[in-house]
Amino acid sequence: MISVTTTAIDVAAYIRTRVRADMWSLQKLTYLSQAWSLGINGRPLFAETIEAWRDGPVVRSLYRKDRHEFVPAYAGTLSREDTALIDAVLTQYKGLSSDQLINLTHQDKPWIDARGGAPAWVATNTAMSTGEIRKLYTARTIAGRDVPAPVTVGVAASDESVRVAADSVISRWRTALDLLATR
Repeated sequence: MISVTTTAIDVAAYIRTRVRADMWSLQKLTYLSQAWSLGINGRPLFAETIEAWRDGPVVRSLYRKDRHEFVPAYAGTLSREDTALIDAVLTQYKGLSSDQLINLTHQDKPWIDARGGAPAWVATNTAMSTGEIRKLYTARTIAGRDVPAPVTVGVAASDESVRVAADSVISRWRTALDLLATR
């Protein structure tokens, strides 16, 4: 399993450096960043559980932080690859209001499944399956459906950077093959 050292709060803090976002928009953009990282890179940006709330996917620790203490300033904890992906996600969804983002995430099968058929007005907090989010966004990536603009990260031409880039590609292929093996 991949060790994740960043948190949803790190991702949200970075998002806040790029766009103005109310609490609900910040939640949905953090979720979409996680979902597209799972679909494009085959790995999570953060380890926290995403819950299926009435208003869409929510990371409880981020909700508590944003509601009571405010998200701290971004501390530079994300990799260049991760910030490039988040920037692409923000470009993709920047014109949507919090209500539009909520409606968009209400269409995701992992959110629907986690709610277990609860009516729209009923509050729930069931954990969404990271594996199901990964499957959905990997399928969207493969199909080219609503994929954020291509993510590119500059690589210096050194032996170490080539090795790191090659390791990243190998890791992605292993992840893809693992995913296919589970079907």
